[in-house]
Amino acid sequence: MARFDVYKNADSLILDCQADLLETLNTRFIVPLFDTKTFPIVAERLNPIVSINDNEYVIYTQFAATLARYDMGEYIINISDHSDAIISALDMLMSGY
Repeated sequence: MARFDVYKNADSLILDCQADLLETLNTRFIVPLFDTKTFPIVAERLNPIVSINDNEYVIYTQFAATLARYDMGEYIINISDHSDAIISALDMLMSGY
């Protein structure tokens, strides 16, 4: 598992945001991804859009949670090329700016 890996979990996508240094923990810090056609963007910085396999998804940072490693689901793709936007969204959630 690596930071910014995307997994298919049941019928949704989740983004692993946990630092690789903490890989041995049995939980992962995740953020759900929702289809842009279904879920609105609440705040541009808080909810960046990423493209995965020709589909656009909103990172719903405000729904961040932890999940057991064994519940992560099937690996889809790593989106670390969006790391600046993801980290900015997490900063917005944690610090307000």
